[in-house]
Amino acid sequence: MLKDNPEFKELPRFSGGSYSCNDRIYLPHNEIYLSKVQISNAGDLELIAKPVDGGPEQWRDWLKLRKPDKNKTKFLLNWLNEQIGENIDSIFRSKFSFED
Repeated sequence: MLKDNPEFKELPRFSGGSYSCNDRIYLPHNEIYLSKVQISNAGDLELIAKPVDGGPEQWRDWLKLRKPDKNKTKFLLNWLNEQIGENIDSIFRSKFSFED
C-alpha cells in the first residue's frame, strides 16, 4: 500500500485551521479528494485536496521521499495524476510500488 511504502518520509496530513498553527484541524482522509498534483520548487510532490461536498476550501501538503530521486518523483507524479478525483483515504490504501 502507498501508506506503508518505506520510501516516503511521511504521508501528507492535510490539516486546516488558522495560520498560527495553534488550532490545526486534521481532516478525515475519506472526506477530501485529490484535486491536483505538482512538483514543488524543492522537488517534492505537492498534493492539493478539496472537500468531497464540493466546498471551495482546499488543502495543500507535500509528499517527500526519504532519498530524493527524480525518476521516482516523476513516476509517482504520473501515478497520482491518475488518482485525481479519488478520496485521499482510498489513495493512501491503494496498491503502489515503484516497480510497476
